[in-house]
Amino acid sequence: FIVRTEKAAVRDIEEKLVLSGSIKALEEAVLYPRVAGKLRKNLLFEGQAVARDQAVALIERDEVGVNFEPAPVPSTINGVVGRTYLDPGSSVTPQTPVALVVNQSQVRIKVDLPERYLGRVSVGQTGHVAVDAYPGRKFNGKIYKISPVADSASRSVPIEVLADNPDMRLKSGMFAQVEIVVGKRANALSVSADAIQPAGDKAEVVFLAVSG
Repeated sequence: FIVRTEKAAVRDIEEKLVLSGSIKALEEAVLYPRVAGKLRKNLLFEGQAVARDQAVALIERDEVGVNFEPAPVPSTINGVVGRTYLDPGSSVTPQTPVALVVNQSQVRIKVDLPERYLGRVSVGQTGHVAVDAYPGRKFNGKIYKISPVADSASRSVPIEVLADNPDMRLKSGMFAQVEIVVGKRANALSVSADAIQPAGDKAEVVFLAVSG
């Protein structure tokens, strides 16, 4: 057998929960026209900044024999245009989505926390966010919402982690993993988890290398 040995070391140990979820912008708004007609023009496109009450599109009302000024479709939040849904000339009604606007200066990640850990988390607790697009990088966040009810089927409690996103690298819809630290121990004498072996009756042992 090939055996690798290592020295026990004093380390700061953290116990973490790793939970998976999807990223969503702090604010998202789907914009609808106020009147029926045809889309005359998209004024803004994906990635362009938009202010609240700024028009993102113009609607041409198609009432025969009456001339109207084009009706604007205003944004309801500050942010960027995430998506435009229609091409000019498309027919619209007040139920037709025209554009999606997102505010991604902060993002939220909703994850399901197993109920047995509920007593070990609280609002304001730190959570680290990782995504496949940026391997090795973690984004700092905090728990900002804990649901008051548990899911009776999965025995879990939905929680949300809020993370700053100043460089806009985190995108709405991305898959993310959230690490939540639920325990710490400073200056703990420790070995790697691989070195710990079961010894029956829930006991665990490590082997000590002596004289080779």
